[in-house]
Amino acid sequence: MPGPPIEGSPMHARQLYSLPEPPRAPSARLHAIDSHTGGEPTRVIFEGLPELDGASASELRDQLAEQHDWVRRASVYEPRGHNDMFVAALYPGQPDPAIPRVVFMSAAGYPDMCGHATIGVATTLVEMGWVDPGDEVLTLDVPGGLIEVSLQRQGARVHAVTFRNQPAFHLKRVAVPGPQGDVPVDVAYGGQWYGFLPASAFGLRVVPEELTRLQAAADEVRSSLVAALETPDPRTGSPPAVANIVWYAEPASEAGDARNVPIAPGGVFDRSPCGTATCARLAVLHAQQGLEVDEPFVNEGILGTRFHARIRRIIDVEGYRGVIPEVTGDAWLTGVSDMWIDDQDPLGQGFVV
Repeated sequence: MPGPPIEGSPMHARQLYSLPEPPRAPSARLHAIDSHTGGEPTRVIFEGLPELDGASASELRDQLAEQHDWVRRASVYEPRGHNDMFVAALYPGQPDPAIPRVVFMSAAGYPDMCGHATIGVATTLVEMGWVDPGDEVLTLDVPGGLIEVSLQRQGARVHAVTFRNQPAFHLKRVAVPGPQGDVPVDVAYGGQWYGFLPASAFGLRVVPEELTRLQAAADEVRSSLVAALETPDPRTGSPPAVANIVWYAEPASEAGDARNVPIAPGGVFDRSPCGTATCARLAVLHAQQGLEVDEPFVNEGILGTRFHARIRRIIDVEGYRGVIPEVTGDAWLTGVSDMWIDDQDPLGQGFVV
């Protein structure tokens, strides 16, 4: 649970009034701050979470998934959320209180890392007054490891957040069937696994008007890719779980270098340029086109919002040439959620249509 709000912060001002109380005591009650990063939502739950004994964010993630998945279902799914909602459960740091522990949750499960949500969590921590006003660098403990976050701030307002991710690397290029022959798909890891291919190879554009077609084609590509990909994850020896298909295209503005939209099973798509996909794309561009250390790369999302990224250094990942990526974006707080869960409600723990 966050510490006391700093005087003058929005959370401090909130103490001047009280949220309405439920007409009867709910079975559980979750408090959250909502935000969006480049259009993609992040719901940061800061109160009402189960008390757990896990030391790291990874251990907390496993305990939530195995014993308390109701938190994810109730906060992500309808009637309180939707299939594209993204949630971050915020736990105090342990043993270091200055390093908050964060568990990411989505309709797909519990990812190791999420870039847009990292930006959202950091912005929430600062703008709600939960970190020292002088802090310009934070460290977050997420299931994928420790993530360093740098802040461009003016008082309580965050203008931009830069996170330095865990290693990203390009695994291989795989051919999948397309409308006019085989199409190359670059498989890469950036905190999650992705398959990258040009939208033009399927006669598509990365625009909202073609989203339905992009989603349908992503299902076809995913099936072909899973069948064709035989190379294991060099870190684990297991098959890589490439659930996310990323369509890329030329940027819509002169300010960008590329445009993309990641699509997960069920048609779930990222409104933002996607932080971990941008990290994985840096690894692909380094391996395939020689993108250099500190060379800027500006990635656009399907809404036209942008992340600024660069490779900070080159690193070996179990024999593969990997990169340490850095991504910058901004987030905006959108409201407060006070979620009541009643065990008598047959749909109270969420549903998917």
